[in-house]
Amino acid sequence: ACFGGPWSSSWATALAAGQNATVELNRVSMLPMRRGTSAPQGYLPGQLLIDPKLVPNGSCEFSDDKKPLFVGLPGRARRLQDRWQDGSVHFVDHLSMEQLLNHFQENGVELSRHAINLGAAEGHCIPGLIYDPANCLLLSGFGGLLFEGMERAFEPLRKRFEGRGDTRLLLGMTSPQSAAKHISESSPPSPDLLKVDLDNCDVCFVEEILRSGSRPKLIHVEIADPPPPIVVRYPFHSGPESIHRLSSLSSYLEATRPFGYSLLHVEYMNAVLIRNDLAALIPDIKRHTDEEKWRIGYYCHPLRTMLRWSPSVALRRYKTFDSAIFGDPSIKLEERFRLAKEVFTDGSVTLDSLYDPWQKQ
Repeated sequence: ACFGGPWSSSWATALAAGQNATVELNRVSMLPMRRGTSAPQGYLPGQLLIDPKLVPNGSCEFSDDKKPLFVGLPGRARRLQDRWQDGSVHFVDHLSMEQLLNHFQENGVELSRHAINLGAAEGHCIPGLIYDPANCLLLSGFGGLLFEGMERAFEPLRKRFEGRGDTRLLLGMTSPQSAAKHISESSPPSPDLLKVDLDNCDVCFVEEILRSGSRPKLIHVEIADPPPPIVVRYPFHSGPESIHRLSSLSSYLEATRPFGYSLLHVEYMNAVLIRNDLAALIPDIKRHTDEEKWRIGYYCHPLRTMLRWSPSVALRRYKTFDSAIFGDPSIKLEERFRLAKEVFTDGSVTLDSLYDPWQKQ
């Protein structure tokens, strides 16, 4: 067996999973994309799920009342041309940032047309692993703040945004306190988007920014492997060496809940949080619990076990741990929590005390 325990898989099963997912991904990517056409018969974009037989104990089987597996808007035909490519480079039916903001505006919400990007890299707006919704908004005409600490990205960022009086580049290393100070001084009280991808206690930045008084409409973050209600987080590291430490989904839920935020959806390795007053504008947002949204968006995604940069793959490579157990419904939470504490020994591992698995969030 590749990994021990009741969630183990043989090499033959692993190979079959890879072949199955590859066939499915190729089928999805080759779908015709004609303008104005509806989704093919029987196919639901956004429902890119691994074969349920290849994951533990029905963890990726969903009843009919849990479908469709995306949050849509009433009275709108979801055409292929309206769909967008997420961080896994596949067309999904989750609402994009642009679609969400347009929906808010149509319902009387005033947009600031201001985005905050902590970790802007070179300012690209392309699908895939470096998909950056804040850059996409900024390149479409939004103003805002761009933070970046990687020196080789400084010049491309300057060239991309030179002459833009509505954007400000903050180049060099920063801290949660420093970033929050810049934002409170230079951004409107309700920016349209806060995106954080620094891989250095990103939840610390979100907490400090909210604590300083900023109330972004949407928050976009990258998440680690464990599901709700397991909280995994690391302290902020101020040293010069590069680190890569992600915070779990529940760390963000626990940190943002007191400031009035809920989980909208999970886009593969990313999560989108929404301010509660705006969540009321999204129908069916309470159809799934936070844990179900984690399964639909991340755990049951075929690339969770395949893509080199997936948190799940990183755990196998560096800690020889198969994180499939985190989604196994037959394993008690106490056991999953114990294993998380053994695996994430260099971080803080707790349980979200206010998380209720039976309550629609």
